[in-house]
Amino acid sequence: KNRGCPCERGTKPYRIQASDVRHDEAVVVALAKKFNTSVASIMEANPNMRPGDFQVGIEVCIPYH
Repeated sequence: KNRGCPCERGTKPYRIQASDVRHDEAVVVALAKKFNTSVASIMEANPNMRPGDFQVGIEVCIPYH
């Protein structure tokens, strides 16, 4: 699945890994921490997705600085 991409300028594609999933927080929160960005920035980079859509195997766009 490739719901968040193609990625806009200033973002990069990333396929969500099993290691990104924690039982105590949403995947999008874990990604924000991993890539030192905000949940809002990740959601803005993936306008067709809701927070619950972030699952293992899905390719999303991650903002970078």
